Amino acid sequence: MKTKHSLVIGLVLVLLFSNIASAKPKITVWLTYGGTIGKVISDLIHDDFTPKTGIEVEYVPMKASPFELMTKLILEILGGSAPDICFLEGYQVIELGMRGVLETMNQFSDYKEIVNRFYPGFSGQFIYNNKVYAIPGESGWTQSYVRTDIFKDLGLEPAVLWDDLDKIIPKLKARDKDFYYENAMGYPRAYMAFLFQRGEDIFTKDGLKSNLDSPEAIKAFKTYTSLYTKNNIPVAMPDIQCFVSGTVPYMVHLHYIYGLIDNIAPQIKGKWAPVHTPGTKRADGKISNAIPTSSFAYVIPKIKGRSKENKEAAWEFLKWYTSAETVAKIQKGFFEGPDKFILMFGTKESFNSAKFLPEHRNLISEVLEQGVKMTSIPGGFSTYRYIDFAFNRVVLQNENPETALKEAAKDSTQELERKRKEFARFLKDM
Repeated sequence: MKTKHSLVIGLVLVLLFSNIASAKPKITVWLTYGGTIGKVISDLIHDDFTPKTGIEVEYVPMKASPFELMTKLILEILGGSAPDICFLEGYQVIELGMRGVLETMNQFSDYKEIVNRFYPGFSGQFIYNNKVYAIPGESGWTQSYVRTDIFKDLGLEPAVLWDDLDKIIPKLKARDKDFYYENAMGYPRAYMAFLFQRGEDIFTKDGLKSNLDSPEAIKAFKTYTSLYTKNNIPVAMPDIQCFVSGTVPYMVHLHYIYGLIDNIAPQIKGKWAPVHTPGTKRADGKISNAIPTSSFAYVIPKIKGRSKENKEAAWEFLKWYTSAETVAKIQKGFFEGPDKFILMFGTKESFNSAKFLPEHRNLISEVLEQGVKMTSIPGGFSTYRYIDFAFNRVVLQNENPETALKEAAKDSTQELERKRKEFARFLKDM
């Protein structure tokens, strides 16, 4: 009897430990998608990811501002209850990564295979000191649009160079029309196209100082602000409505406008098109149409005491989530929703499955191939504020652009120096 009893106990223990050993971890994922599109992702996880991997996922839609989300994440990390995956703004990644609170993506053996899915202009934003702290999520870029029907009637062509706008804008204004450049009241992304096309950046190559006082940066800023001071284009306006009505038949905006135009204005189908953003002729005679690209980020927060299995499960989720098959399903679900969102997720395959009109695909592909990443360095986001100040001083207060930008360069460099001292203990260990 004792032997039989022992065998039963042994069998129970074997089964118990076997189940424990084979049990898959459960991970928590914070993304900002709620409502209809949140359900698209949640259903895909339930119907596809979990059956394939056995990994359970608690999907949490986080409806919060970028600052609120980062603050909440920091508090959860400190409390030891952070999610396994979180969605952040691109500029926040390096600030957190250098503090040692994010896992590096290039620790995983198949990282190179996964990162090759992405356009460099989207994935490069999350690298600092050869450590990769995120992979791209929903991605964005600067994109120009023109009402082809109106331009044909007026005998106009989209600008090849920024200087061409000096002739185009007066002709539009003479017919009570205008050109618009989306700048969010000076947000630095709008300045970046002018700068990137000259082969420059807002920081020096070593990332230690502002590059805003360089000759090329100043030339770029003068060209940018002259749109408002010389050609008197509007600083803000109801852009989509004006494009649809034809009062603004030419604009430089962001990628997401594409889907909105196609969705809300079927009456102008075939009468508009995306075009290259005006370019800059370089010293070798070639024209650069470089535009800034950026991306939201997926990160794996470091959690004290988290099992290796959970970390690996989080990486498995990100590999699945950014795969061509999954992205295509997400894009289809978003597009079939009430808002008909046309989004891209930084991968080359996501461009192929995005719901762009066939006649526009080649142009958008060319635009993306010239995309340049927004640079991230510790404390670098403060530089954006100084560019914003300089823009407002020139456009709203009629200050000299060179004077305003040099002041921004000085303030930015001082701020970067302060941040390096503040972050010294982190940088020393990187």
